[in-house]
Amino acid sequence: MTARPRAAWSALIELIGDSEGKPDEGLALRAAGEAAVVRAGDGDDLRGEPLSSIGRVYLTKGDYVRAEQALVQADALLASGHDELTVASNLNALGGLYLFTARFREAQTTFERVRAIYEQELSPRHPYVAGLLINLAASLQRQGKLEEAQRLDERAAALFEPVVGEGVDLAMALNNLGEVLLDEGAFDQALPRFQRAVAIKERARGLGDGLVASSLTGLGVTLAWLGRFDEAAPAIQRSLAILEKTAGPTHPDFAAALSGAATVARLRGDCRTAIALAGRTIAIMERVYDRGHPDLVKPLLVLGECQLEQGRAHEARVPIERALFARVSRGGAPADLPEAEPAAARVRWQLAAGDPVVLRLAEQAHAGLVGLGPGQAPRAAEADRWLALHRAREVTARSRSR
Repeated sequence: MTARPRAAWSALIELIGDSEGKPDEGLALRAAGEAAVVRAGDGDDLRGEPLSSIGRVYLTKGDYVRAEQALVQADALLASGHDELTVASNLNALGGLYLFTARFREAQTTFERVRAIYEQELSPRHPYVAGLLINLAASLQRQGKLEEAQRLDERAAALFEPVVGEGVDLAMALNNLGEVLLDEGAFDQALPRFQRAVAIKERARGLGDGLVASSLTGLGVTLAWLGRFDEAAPAIQRSLAILEKTAGPTHPDFAAALSGAATVARLRGDCRTAIALAGRTIAIMERVYDRGHPDLVKPLLVLGECQLEQGRAHEARVPIERALFARVSRGGAPADLPEAEPAAARVRWQLAAGDPVVLRLAEQAHAGLVGLGPGQAPRAAEADRWLALHRAREVTARSRSR
């Protein structure tokens, strides 16, 4: 191939890369890119990088089918004759796609490939490795492998701190570590991680930056679990205000903050507000994800549990059983399953009192909550009280039937 087509192709790669934050402009370059491939003739050795950039543009736009097609094709083309760091960059984007679309095992496998490349080509202590460890930890967290995820997030923070100091990269590691600890029910340990992440991001990016919002959501939910509702509410409201302005009211990040707000309202005992917030969250998420996505589990549970408390068991059954099915079939936070099971047991008991299958389900849920450790002690105690009451009722019903 002559130097001229190569130079033109390199310029095209740069243009596409620059437009990744502007999806419509980026997609407009696709036709030009494909035409350049045809004109280049033997251009297979150069198609990988532009395809990778095009895939990232689609990813930014939310077109995950086309993004995956481009990124997978780019991976195949980059595998021969390209430097390993270019291959890793493309794989990192592909792993992010898998993570967003709840294909957590595929995300883990992809991120492990990236880790191997970075450690070989750079150093096991390089900041790129630290950033990759955060992504890998997220894929493990969503599969319920919390100990592994916590270990990786702690290592990422340890790698970042001496290199970047109190920078955004360290804050991201602390935020993700806080999320893992929150899933573990270790609320006292999660709290200082979120507090530090918020402080670092505010200094680095300003009070109204979208990155601050994700840590504010985690902070608010953690404070609510600790019963500190007067502090939880302002953190959640700040997160919502920031994301509504920076991302928009239909963005999945805004929906995640709404889900956190619904959880806070539920823990506070304000089911009217919780139902409204959970309903808004579900509506946004169903437009972005499929109906069985694990991110829907928490708002579905909030909706169903509040409807159940209001005596609306027939309405509650649908969101609770959807949450249970999504958690069992697609993964998610370990606490989601033992939270969904007792809710499903309560629904079934109200709709078919005396069903022994319900007690077995509740016993299974209680064992799951106890196994999650002291952070789930309040829910375990609640399940224990419910079991004691309904076991007694079952014994009474049996004695009357004799």
